[in-house]
Amino acid sequence: MLLAINLVLSFSIKALSFLEIALEKERTKFIARSKKLGYSQNIGEQIFDLIFEFASYGFNKSHATAYALVAYQMAYLKTYYYKYFMTVLMSYNLGSSSLNQDYIYEAKSKGLVIKSPDINISKDKFVFKDQYIYYPLLGIKGIGEITCKDLLEERKANGKYKDYYSFIERTKDILSEANVMTLIDSCSLDSFGLTHKFMVEEYNNAYNIAKFSSAFKSKMVRKEPSKDEFSLEENNLREKEALGFNLKYSLFGGYEHIKRKYNLPNLNQLTVRRNQQLLFAIKRIKIIKTKNNEEMAFLEIYDDTAIIDAVIFPATYQKYQGILEEKKIYLGLGNLEMRKGKMQYIVNELTRRIQ
Repeated sequence: MLLAINLVLSFSIKALSFLEIALEKERTKFIARSKKLGYSQNIGEQIFDLIFEFASYGFNKSHATAYALVAYQMAYLKTYYYKYFMTVLMSYNLGSSSLNQDYIYEAKSKGLVIKSPDINISKDKFVFKDQYIYYPLLGIKGIGEITCKDLLEERKANGKYKDYYSFIERTKDILSEANVMTLIDSCSLDSFGLTHKFMVEEYNNAYNIAKFSSAFKSKMVRKEPSKDEFSLEENNLREKEALGFNLKYSLFGGYEHIKRKYNLPNLNQLTVRRNQQLLFAIKRIKIIKTKNNEEMAFLEIYDDTAIIDAVIFPATYQKYQGILEEKKIYLGLGNLEMRKGKMQYIVNELTRRIQ
């Protein structure tokens, strides 16, 4: 560690010296240009001296050293303690579901499994347990700090929530109906072994049992659990609404036969090649105009394993602009290239009717 710190310090000092040398080389040019603009040599030198003095602060030794040291420490932890590093990193970014989605895709590409929130395991931060990272209750939309704190305190005081009915009874003064629906949609209550549809439809009965069973014991009964479930598309939309993205109900789950049929790689398995077919959804679309006033598109595309950049040039964009839509799944044909150290997909053909 001491050797690493010394290397960082040495690098910072050398970088500062390099900057000073580079600036000195520009002094003559700066003063000559000032004279052409009508300023005296004295004024030109004074202004350049101010710029030079600021460079010592703008690339401050202590700042450079501190940032370099932090960067080294972060790189070390990410390399050798990756699962714990990502657990903490994602916890600090709970306010941004989009940013955490990117982190989750990165973690998945490294082989980590990110589990849906679990009412008996999850806390107000990401939790690493039994080789899994569990999504936090506080990351669920509509579950604020006070509600989350009350849920955790109730769990700590009286033990794990054993089943759906006892959960409703214990939390009836903590959670609103909307809160319970969001917890169901986020998969937080899946450990109870009931379908989402049954829990949604049984909520009112479960609440009434919890609230009035002491007065109407003979008339308040639990229903026989149904195996009927919402469609994949509905669970996908409900989970996405609750979390901002999908952890369990991925739309790609229904396309495994397509991936096998066309031998399609995951986005975290890509290599540079031409005429590669890919199955993906569009996360973001950015339309720009070229110098020739033609429209083209920059995309972020994703699957369950990674997010990469894609581009659609003007001629191709004109052909497919009518079917471009975020959150929809496509089968594309194009070229894979490395650009600035990142994989980029040049889309040549696109279809939404995947068979």
